[in-house]
Amino acid sequence: MGWIEQHSAICKRALRASLFVGVVLVIINHSGVLFGEEITHRRLMQIVLCFVVPFVVSAYSQVSMIKPYRAGRDHFSLRRYMEKYFFNHKQYSNVTVQKEAEMASMSSLERVAATLQLKEPDRVPVIPVVMIRALKEAGLKGSRDVLHDPHLMAGAKIESYKKFGGDALIAGTGLNVEAEAMGCLMEYLDEGIPVVLERPLERDPSLEQLQELDTSKGRVPSVAKEVSILSKEYGANVVIGAPVSGPFTTAMELRGLEKGISDYQNNPGYFNRLMEHATEAAVRYADILIDHGALGLVLLDPLSSCDVISPSFYRSTVMPSQMKVINHIKTRGRVPIIHICAYTEPIWKDIVSLGAFAFHGDILPGIKSCKEQIGSQICLVGNVDPVQVLFYGTPSDVRAAAEECIRQAAPGGGFILASGCDTGYDVPSDNILSLVETAHRFSYPLPF
Repeated sequence: MGWIEQHSAICKRALRASLFVGVVLVIINHSGVLFGEEITHRRLMQIVLCFVVPFVVSAYSQVSMIKPYRAGRDHFSLRRYMEKYFFNHKQYSNVTVQKEAEMASMSSLERVAATLQLKEPDRVPVIPVVMIRALKEAGLKGSRDVLHDPHLMAGAKIESYKKFGGDALIAGTGLNVEAEAMGCLMEYLDEGIPVVLERPLERDPSLEQLQELDTSKGRVPSVAKEVSILSKEYGANVVIGAPVSGPFTTAMELRGLEKGISDYQNNPGYFNRLMEHATEAAVRYADILIDHGALGLVLLDPLSSCDVISPSFYRSTVMPSQMKVINHIKTRGRVPIIHICAYTEPIWKDIVSLGAFAFHGDILPGIKSCKEQIGSQICLVGNVDPVQVLFYGTPSDVRAAAEECIRQAAPGGGFILASGCDTGYDVPSDNILSLVETAHRFSYPLPF
């Protein structure tokens, strides 16, 4: 790639990031303009900066990448960990990674366990990520009453599992659980995850008035109970997973992204204390989910994408907090998985260094390159496009995209087919079935 093409690509990615982040920041911080408030010169400059700053940060992060960590993955240590914790936990004591001659009869739990160890299972594992989409199978919407009812939520996941299959069941609906339990006011959406309406630290930044994670508040008790129900019904044969919001994303939900970045630059002591609160909340919530039977804990930290922050910011500020949560999950004998959205190539080797067993996300700019760079060190999960392919595409489009992912990332094992992010409420059932059925067609050894 020549100089012009290379820098053009950087600018395009930076422009995409600035448009997305800028619109979000304008809606959050200057929504009054949309309702007729006067646009002063100062307000206009603030709106312009909402787009300029993300563009500069994204462009800088791509141009001035710091040399990534070279820490490798100790496969022998991973094997010993899986044997000590994963297979010896009382609920899973009868599970073993089978010899090649026995692989044809692997359960979902065994299949995923082998894959996490970067081995070739009987076939390509698949996880339809349908946290919100499952509600539709039960004729439900994402109202407060539904999301606070663990029996309705678990029932929806079970209905979805019976229809689509897959090798894991994921409780909850994703982000914001910790932020809500720490004081954020939420708006519940019929066909999406709840979104933050008011942040406790946006107007009053005092950390003294910030609530600790209230285990009786918001969706915390309902998700925990949902995990318990799913674990009791399917935990002996299927991986029961649950999301935990990453520390950086939770911190920014409590404070606001624009103000949070300003704190980092102008008041780093305050920013670090805020990150400590968010990290402690993630650890506490992970403990609750583990105590109720969750085996896989997915650390969702979408705002740590290189489309939002620079690699150097990630390494110095975000990564240590993620590592604390991941290490804690491992000390509890469970399986940590890291999820980061969108463009992540500059931090792929850093993601390996986190110590998570798997990396899930959009994995941009492509899973083929990711497999080549880190696929021998960490299990990859993804990365069928949940919008352009699963939502707008046809079953044949899904099949083609899934087959391409399998060809690029499945050889040698260490790959789980999935969408790059949660599947939307209105994604056609036939498309989800096509994703799952495609994985079922590819048994090891693969034909390519």
